[in-house]
Amino acid sequence: MKIAITGGTGLIGQPLVRALADAGHQVVVLTRHPRPRHRGVSFIEWLTPNSKPEEELEGTDAFIHLAGASINDGRWTHKQKQAILQSRIEGTKEVVRIIQQLKQKPQVVISGSAIGIYGEDRSITYSEETPLPTRTNFLGNVCVLWEQEAEPIRDLGVRLVTMRTGVVLSNDGGAFPLMKLPYQFGVGGKIGSGEQWVPWIHLDDLVRLFVHVIDTDSIEGPVNGTAPTPVTMNEFGKTIANVMHRPHWIPAPAPMMELVLGEKSVIVLEGAKVVPTKALQHGFEFRYETLEPALTQLLQDA
Repeated sequence: MKIAITGGTGLIGQPLVRALADAGHQVVVLTRHPRPRHRGVSFIEWLTPNSKPEEELEGTDAFIHLAGASINDGRWTHKQKQAILQSRIEGTKEVVRIIQQLKQKPQVVISGSAIGIYGEDRSITYSEETPLPTRTNFLGNVCVLWEQEAEPIRDLGVRLVTMRTGVVLSNDGGAFPLMKLPYQFGVGGKIGSGEQWVPWIHLDDLVRLFVHVIDTDSIEGPVNGTAPTPVTMNEFGKTIANVMHRPHWIPAPAPMMELVLGEKSVIVLEGAKVVPTKALQHGFEFRYETLEPALTQLLQDA
């Protein structure tokens, strides 16, 4: 298959590109800074004034759109929040434009999203069929607008999947290196109330889930990219402590996290319970269904 991908140099994109290329697919990475073809992966320019990526994308079978400014870089100033939102809106608009220009449309488009779309209500278990909250926070609003921008793809007769990614566990970036850091120094403990949910997923499983979605024609619409067993933040910390043989004892109260992180503290202080109903219904098998084996594997490879 010919598979195009944006965000191919990010935390999820890099291992996904490798997995697709190793499986023998023709992978094309859209980037502002193209470089020579490498290990079966080609790079084409996009989101620059003179770029016309559609000229090199005819015959694309699947299109994966992951590009967007990181939510983890620095405090959420007004400028940073605008970058987080606009990078997703503008990138998705360009993906829609590209697909509109293609004579032969891809069979499937997987567009990024996140579990932040479900808001902060801890009393509800969210599957893909659960109605979304009518009011939510900044991240929730970003996800809603992000998914809305991708909707015209469906109108083109293309199977559209929005991957609502959870907390991705990896040694190479994302939340996990920061979450384990206090435990490395023996000062880990409960964050905030500890009752907020952490819908996590091991990076290896997330990469496999993207491949499964491409290969499964019956999957469309939102897909929760999370493991089947979300845990509370307090359970998450206790599991890190257990695997690392460190204490779980020094709390980080909510006011302190708000002081340190500002509005971005919502990432660690709030979280809904999200489950991957659609993935399970369509035969996906997780390698890491529960947290302790996932953390054990990551810490052994760190």
